[in-house]
Amino acid sequence: MAQTGDSRGEYSGLAYRNDADLKAWLAKRPSEAALEPDLPIIDPHHHFWDTPQRGRYLLPELLADIGGGHNIVATVFLECRSMFRKDGPAEMAPLGEVEFVNGIAAMSASGGYGPCRVAAAIIGHADLRLGETVQDVLEAGIAATGGRLRGIRWSIPYDAS
Repeated sequence: MAQTGDSRGEYSGLAYRNDADLKAWLAKRPSEAALEPDLPIIDPHHHFWDTPQRGRYLLPELLADIGGGHNIVATVFLECRSMFRKDGPAEMAPLGEVEFVNGIAAMSASGGYGPCRVAAAIIGHADLRLGETVQDVLEAGIAATGGRLRGIRWSIPYDAS
């Protein structure tokens, strides 16, 4: 279900990216020029996905979001459990996400989408409970991304207690 806003008409978040609601909310806001448009910036945290639960956020959506006049020269993708492999060993499932993102990074590196190098670095996922065998997952991720994999994110599960 899309989050359209709170009782004050404010945009309430990205549990599901509802582009129409987000664009309507942004249209109400005054636009601001970049203070230092020549300052090179690396966006250190974004995601990509294309699922019924979340909606779609891929290269065109990211480029639209970062195209507001700042000099974004590169970005870093952080895992969001998108496009995990359906088949094969469970411990290798997260490689699907870095393979997916590496494809988008390659598209960006072609220069055909502008000067920004999207996903120049990738932070993936690996199950740290694997112990020493996590090395196999990490090495496979480094190989699959041509060295773009720079680390992993281990999201801590939530427990109400």
